Amino acid sequence: MSSSSDSSKCNTAIDIALAEVVSRLTDMESRTTYQEDWLEQLDATIISQQRHIDRLERQLQLAQQKLQRLDNDDGPHQDNWQPSDDLPPHY
Repeated sequence: MSSSSDSSKCNTAIDIALAEVVSRLTDMESRTTYQEDWLEQLDATIISQQRHIDRLERQLQLAQQKLQRLDNDDGPHQDNWQPSDDLPPHY
């Protein structure tokens, strides 16, 4: 009868080991699911930030073009400008 006692001890040890493996697997699956969700959120954040950066770069480019046009215009910003060049029309 000792063989049936040894067999039940062996089955109990296997059941315990199997339960531990299942528990670890469940924990790993849970962590993987959480990490996948986190990566999706990070991807969405990066995409949003890149769109914002693209808009800001476009606005900066337009502002630089506008400043360049203003700098190139005839007016008081020219190096050879004289106050008499801007006399009011009634003079």
